[in-house]
Amino acid sequence: MKIAYCPECFDFFKLIKVVRACKCGKSSGVLKPDGLMVVLNGPTEVVGIDDRSFFKALKKRLKKGPGINFRAYLCPTENKSVTRLGE
Repeated sequence: MKIAYCPECFDFFKLIKVVRACKCGKSSGVLKPDGLMVVLNGPTEVVGIDDRSFFKALKKRLKKGPGINFRAYLCPTENKSVTRLGE
């Protein structure tokens, strides 16, 4: 799963196969039909979430107590799966 982050308004939004934008409109992105490549516009950063570890954590979540960790990563600025427009 890929999530976009706008450093201007601190908004996060899921990247899907329809163009989406942050609250301030300075960052936007879309997931290409292959489900792997993304196209970004503006100062957008991409956060990848390891689906398996996320869903595993979701299954193990308790009603009370500490939260359950899952794996996430900040995509590198130069990444073959990311196209940045306007650069």
